[in-house]
Amino acid sequence: MQAKLASKVSETAAADATELQVVDTSIFSPGDTVTVCPGCDYGAEETNQVVDVVPQLIAPEARGADAATSTAGPRQTARAAAGAMQPGILRLAKPLARQHRPDELVVNESAPSQGLCGDAGADGITASDALRTLRAAVGLDPCDDCICDADGSGWVTATDALVVLKKVVGLPIALLCPVCL
Repeated sequence: MQAKLASKVSETAAADATELQVVDTSIFSPGDTVTVCPGCDYGAEETNQVVDVVPQLIAPEARGADAATSTAGPRQTARAAAGAMQPGILRLAKPLARQHRPDELVVNESAPSQGLCGDAGADGITASDALRTLRAAVGLDPCDDCICDADGSGWVTATDALVVLKKVVGLPIALLCPVCL
């Protein structure tokens, strides 16, 4: 599966809201189609269209403090502190069907894919890739986040290896690696 660009919801969004606060607006543009809470097992997934993107202006000296309280993972927090991520609001074309909580993902379906997420061996996703991801998680092998951070958490952990293995055995799970910089 090709990796898609994704951000996380940073504040609870009420049902019927037409705005969604996200950790990183830099990957969205007006007109993009987004999926909120992809793969949620309780039927919460919904598709919408971005009408406007409103980044929050944060002073450079405040980025680290604001990033530290966000729902981003540690590596995403470092990207935010360095100015690579821009929190803000997505204005949506239609009201949300249900409430969305912080840490739910918002996937940009319109953005081009960025390479093969979860394919640590560059030979198609196999059980060996889950092992390589696990070895990266414990520090035995190097692996870029954009390949091995399969759950988009900001860290390569054993959970990423499990996500890759679930994909290998055919379970319906999204691979959500961050963008390679």
